[in-house]
Amino acid sequence: AETAAPPMPLMPEATEAHRWLHRLIGRWRAIPAEAHGGGAGWIEEVRAVGDIWVVAEGSGEGPDGQPMTTIVQLGHDPVRGQYVGTWIGSMMNHMWLYAGMLDETGTRLTLDCEGPDCGGSGRTARYQDIIAWIDDGHRALISRMEGPDGQWREIMRVDYHRAA
Repeated sequence: AETAAPPMPLMPEATEAHRWLHRLIGRWRAIPAEAHGGGAGWIEEVRAVGDIWVVAEGSGEGPDGQPMTTIVQLGHDPVRGQYVGTWIGSMMNHMWLYAGMLDETGTRLTLDCEGPDCGGSGRTARYQDIIAWIDDGHRALISRMEGPDGQWREIMRVDYHRAA
């Protein structure tokens, strides 16, 4: 016999996992690593949506000088025991769906997702976006793609510095 899931509370309590995301709140200056052909710096504004979600909106120029906007939504699903979210950008028509875990140090959140193979094969590929804290005023976003050999390779890094 199946057991019904307990009803979701109308106003869920924020957990430590939700509070971890609140470190992201604020205004950030984002600088893509030169090695990855990044464009000019970006500004990212991160705000809370209640106590359990954060939304980050970034804007700036892409490598080709064109204006771009990105929006990330992140939360934590205590039922699944995972961080969850989405990523969209004005430069593509794919919505990235995130599910991931915090490492044992509490400094790296690895978000797994699937999307179009950036190698142009026409297939989908597995990716990871990793939010890595350097210190309270500095974090990095490291994007990796799984190759056909099962090895992960870094395809992008952006360093974020808290704006005054």
